[in-house]
Amino acid sequence: MLDPSQRLLSEELILTHTELIVLILSRFSAITEDNDSGLEQYEKVLYGSLDIIVGLGGGKGVSDTFRAIRGKGPLSEVSESLATFILTVAEQLIHLVDARAVRDTILPLAEKYMVRPQHKASFEASFAFLLVLVDAASETALSEPNQGPFVDALVHILAQGLIKQTRDGSISPSQLKAAYPTVVKAASRRSPALVATTINQIKDAEFKTDEAKDTVRIVRIMLIPYVPGPEIPEYLETIAQLILSTKQGSDARLEAASTAFQVIMKEIPDESRQYGIEWWQRWRRRFNGAGADAEAVAKL
Repeated sequence: MLDPSQRLLSEELILTHTELIVLILSRFSAITEDNDSGLEQYEKVLYGSLDIIVGLGGGKGVSDTFRAIRGKGPLSEVSESLATFILTVAEQLIHLVDARAVRDTILPLAEKYMVRPQHKASFEASFAFLLVLVDAASETALSEPNQGPFVDALVHILAQGLIKQTRDGSISPSQLKAAYPTVVKAASRRSPALVATTINQIKDAEFKTDEAKDTVRIVRIMLIPYVPGPEIPEYLETIAQLILSTKQGSDARLEAASTAFQVIMKEIPDESRQYGIEWWQRWRRRFNGAGADAEAVAKL
């Protein structure tokens, strides 16, 4: 059995070798972009190594690893594949990455590649990182008000970026649906005014495809939980009209009504739930489509 000093030395050796493995993986990240067959094993090794670094090294281990991956050259020399790697690792370790690394390396890379959809991997990694960052930072800002202006700015950047890139076709409607509620959730931790701004941005955005328009309708319904309590009645009336604007008996009507039901029953805050239930009971029959769809909605 190892004594404490031997155990500490053993853990330090494991940590050092694991950090080296991650560094090596970062240098081969470009290979995985064109080789799906090896991606699964690559990710297993990467995420397993990150778990070890977090477990044995904590925040210091994460910081040391980032410095090694980043290297000493100027940020402009970081390749697109390495930027993708850095952003992916940062997304996984968002709560342990130090502020300096975020400020000096990760955030500049995310801002650079979030407007470069031609490189899909770094583009998607940028948005993925920024979404977990705004979620984490908005939660921190609840107890550290000095973070507030940063969160506000990031909310605006993400809302505008997601809408623009969806309009341009670089982000799919399904990706918009998955991402936009996170932005509004972060806004809800800041102020009712910021919530209103983000909701109006998605409401007023113009999209060319029917798929995108249908998705925006669903997104607006998914935002119900983040609307301030005093504004819930007016917002729900708007949602009711939005659902009724779809063709009676259509799949779009059924999806919109079903989404509203799920949000009201499972996601709306407790202080607004009773009103939400009453709203649903008042409108549900109006939402009914025709034939089989009517039965499906009526059973909700």
